[in-house]
Amino acid sequence: MGWTHMFQLQQPPLNQMADVVGVVEPFLVSSQGQHLPGAKQLQEYMRKHPSIALVASPDDLPPVQPSKTRVGVISVRAADSKQCFEDAILKAGCRAIYLEKPGGNSVAELDEMIALADQERVTVQVGYSRNCGTYVQRAEAYMARTSADQHAITLIHSNPLSDADMEECFVRCQPGMFYDMACHD
Repeated sequence: MGWTHMFQLQQPPLNQMADVVGVVEPFLVSSQGQHLPGAKQLQEYMRKHPSIALVASPDDLPPVQPSKTRVGVISVRAADSKQCFEDAILKAGCRAIYLEKPGGNSVAELDEMIALADQERVTVQVGYSRNCGTYVQRAEAYMARTSADQHAITLIHSNPLSDADMEECFVRCQPGMFYDMACHD
């Protein structure tokens, strides 16, 4: 998913609104991972894009220009989400974060991440799967119970199916929803 997000940011019109300045990839730059096929592909890509720093830690990212806002895109295994989220805010200085689903391993982890974002005044957007309608309904119910100045939840999707047509979505996902979701983790 990280590759997809990086590619999207480098295409019009997003490339006019944001600069991709770094990729934090500790495993594929490590001695253990640097010889894997994915690492070689990443290294080749980075050679073609020398303005993008490939680093092992957020500490090694280039500084942010004073007129810019550092935005982090976190697309990692759920087990690594919390640490990456904390590093993005506390080490890299991100003021906004796009957090790929599921965002964390537990509700307790997510609560800690929310508290840190609130404390540091960081804007967070979380990717979601529209197929998990229960979570969407719970988010909408939460919005209905709370005032607009407490939290803003915006649900954006590119799935052209209406709720009534969701059966078609499940038919198209022949391996099953477990496979579809697990392949991201």
